[in-house]
Amino acid sequence: MNCDVAGSKCWIDDPANCAIYGRLYDRATAMSVCPVGWHLPSKAEWDKLRFFIESDQGCSLCDAKHLKATRGWRYKGNGLDTYGFAALPGSWFSDGFGITGYNGYWWNATENYYRTISYSSESASWDWDFDSPPLLSVRCVQDYSSSSKTGSSSSVAAADGSCDIDISDYKTVEIGTQTWMAENLNCDVSLSKCYDNDPANCAKYGRLYDWATAMALPSKCNSTLSTDDVDCAKATPNHQGLCPSGYHIPSDADWNVLMKFVNPSCSDNRDCAGAGTKLRAKEGWNLYNSNFGSIPAGTDEYGFAALPGGYGSVRDFGNIRNTGFWWSASEYHAYYAYYRSMSYKDEKVSRNDDGKHYLRSIRCVQD
Repeated sequence: MNCDVAGSKCWIDDPANCAIYGRLYDRATAMSVCPVGWHLPSKAEWDKLRFFIESDQGCSLCDAKHLKATRGWRYKGNGLDTYGFAALPGSWFSDGFGITGYNGYWWNATENYYRTISYSSESASWDWDFDSPPLLSVRCVQDYSSSSKTGSSSSVAAADGSCDIDISDYKTVEIGTQTWMAENLNCDVSLSKCYDNDPANCAKYGRLYDWATAMALPSKCNSTLSTDDVDCAKATPNHQGLCPSGYHIPSDADWNVLMKFVNPSCSDNRDCAGAGTKLRAKEGWNLYNSNFGSIPAGTDEYGFAALPGGYGSVRDFGNIRNTGFWWSASEYHAYYAYYRSMSYKDEKVSRNDDGKHYLRSIRCVQD
């Protein structure tokens, strides 16, 4: 932000530095300086930005690397500027000016903490240790309302029912009190992919879907909790998503029922020992052998016939014939949802959470 108002300064009072780094603002000025329709980001919004980057890049403590500009930082501290944020080290003022090139400091609206990005770190941090009230940089974020839909982030991947299939097109199997699809969903909708973009893999393993597409929700729901936006709200008790009529995307609770039927000693929302071997198809999996022994092939005791369709991301694909990943309708937070997986390396069914933007398989369960 480079808005010349009372309560702001250029670094070392030189207008040329305002042109490069923007102005430095005291907190009261920062709270009101953003343009109409924009606001000073809260701590939650800064954290949401971090969660998005870590999810999108598949990394931890890496947000600063992707936010920093590709030039202007000292000692090889330049970033990748992956998203065009172009963060610059504009320093600070507090009883004197700091040195530019090393750190950038940005105000946060909800607390006296401020966001810091350093030349020497790949992750942003929260700080609060100035001796007297400082002047810091400002970044503004656009106001949001569910009625404001711009760009691809709010485009609808698939509307309910757009996946024109009938359950009679799929094998199903009764397991305990539930009826499951006995093969992975293979519904060709926008934003879904075949592994390695090869239709032969779709024919065998089904298609791979990000979470919002699987749920037949707008793409923005990959970064928004269903409880925070009416556009991302899930149907209760069952959310159909892309599943055929009368079926739905399984929740954590649905998966728990299956796990306990296969192994009654398994606990809710936990890995389930031995269940993977009993649910995996007898064929289609790589065999795992090591110096410590081998893992048994799948026995498919119940006809679930789990196949290892692997996963996809914006950059690549991985683990076909080694691991199968199936979405749950249940969310961990705005950017993460739960899924179940089975691997050729062990006999369990695992429960994990990960970025909603990853592409995984779908199994539907009857309402």
